[in-house]
Amino acid sequence: MVSHKVAVIEFEVLDRKVSAVERMRQMYETLAAREFKVNNEDLQAFLDDYGAMLYRLGIEARGNQEKKLALAYFAKATLFEWDQIARAYIELVTLLWNNPKQAIKYGKLALVKNDGLSTEESTELLSLMVRAHKSAGLYDQARVFFNKWKERQE
Repeated sequence: MVSHKVAVIEFEVLDRKVSAVERMRQMYETLAAREFKVNNEDLQAFLDDYGAMLYRLGIEARGNQEKKLALAYFAKATLFEWDQIARAYIELVTLLWNNPKQAIKYGKLALVKNDGLSTEESTELLSLMVRAHKSAGLYDQARVFFNKWKERQE
């Protein structure tokens, strides 16, 4: 877990984000090969940090208009369970807007994992689901999400 701590320091303090994520990726692959036979608490802390790093790099890439790179980071952040995975799913919904079926798929996954979202984020997710379902021509389902969204507004 020393490499984990080094990666966090690289990411947070030394501003070597790509290097830190690469270190975490190597550790993830090593742990996956061992089928995650480590203390569950340590493992979850590692996965939470790795997911957060990928998510933050995705946000940076999206802010720099590098949508393909952002998509790659967010998709990678959804390959394992971590505490804020719903946020990565929401970002995928917005990036895959031109593919309503994919947007709906990730939106539904975000709804399942929404315990890490704030009330505002959950409400915004419902709004995105309304728009995605309308875009896909699924008006009855869009109405269901609209009603849920409207309940949250009251």
